[in-house]
Amino acid sequence: MFSPTMATWLSSSHTRSRRWRAAAAGACLAAALGVVASGCGRATERGPRPVLLYCTSAVEAQAKVLKQVLESGGSRQVVLAPLTGTDMVTALEGLQAGDLAVVAGTPMYERLTERQLTRGEPVTHPLAVCAVAVRTLELADLGKPGMRLGNGAKDGDRAAAVERALPPELRPLVAANTRQRSERGDELVRLLRLGALDAALVWDTPPPAADLQRLPLPEDPSPCPLLIVALSCSRLSPTASAALLTELRGDAVARALRGERGGAQEATAP
Repeated sequence: MFSPTMATWLSSSHTRSRRWRAAAAGACLAAALGVVASGCGRATERGPRPVLLYCTSAVEAQAKVLKQVLESGGSRQVVLAPLTGTDMVTALEGLQAGDLAVVAGTPMYERLTERQLTRGEPVTHPLAVCAVAVRTLELADLGKPGMRLGNGAKDGDRAAAVERALPPELRPLVAANTRQRSERGDELVRLLRLGALDAALVWDTPPPAADLQRLPLPEDPSPCPLLIVALSCSRLSPTASAALLTELRGDAVARALRGERGGAQEATAP
C-alpha cells in the first residue's frame, strides 16, 4: 500500500509526466516540421541524408538503437520523433512527411495501414520481456505477497507478452501485485529507482540499463513483434527505401537489439 504522502507524490508526478509528454510531442512535431522544411529524404551535397523516423513512446529505446545503426555509416542523419499512437497518426496525416515508423505489435500497424499511411511489408524483430530490480530476484519472488510491481497497460502488448511468458500459476499473483501500469518502461524504472516499486516488467530488447538487476522471463512462445514500416509519404526513392528496409532487416540490427557487442547501440532506458 502507498502512504498518503506517496500517493500524493505519485499523483503530482503523473500530472508532470503528462505535461512532459505533451511538451515532448510538441517538440517532436516541431523537429519534424524543421526536417520537412529542409527537404527530408533528399540527399544533399552539404551533409548526410536526413531520415525522419517516428516511433511510439513504448518502443523509443528500440528506435534509438535503430537510429544509431542507421547513422553508423555516416551517410544518414536520423531525426527521431517519439509520439503516442494517436499523435503519430495525427502528425502523419497532417504533415504528410516521414520515412519510417516503429511500433510494437500489430494493432498500431493495422491502424496506420487502414489510413493508407504505410507501403510494403514491415520489417519485424522479436521483442522479449524481463523483470528489473535494484536487488537480485528469483522468478517466484514476483508472486510473493506485498511485492510492488510495475507492468505495461492492461490491454498493451508488453503486459500480454509478460502473461504469455509467465508460468500459469504465477500469472494471477503477478497481476495482483501490479501497482503501476505504463507503456513507457522508463517511467516504471524511475519509480523503481525512487523506491516506489520492487520490480518492473519491461522490454528486454535491448537489455535494460546495466546498473539494474535483470531477471529474464521464460521464453515467450509467441513473441511480440517490433515492426518497422516504410511510410507512404516518404520522399525516399523506391530504391533507397528498399535499401533502408534491407539494412534494418539485417544482422547488425538484430545484434544491436539483443545488446550484443559489435552492434551500434547506446545505453537506453527500458
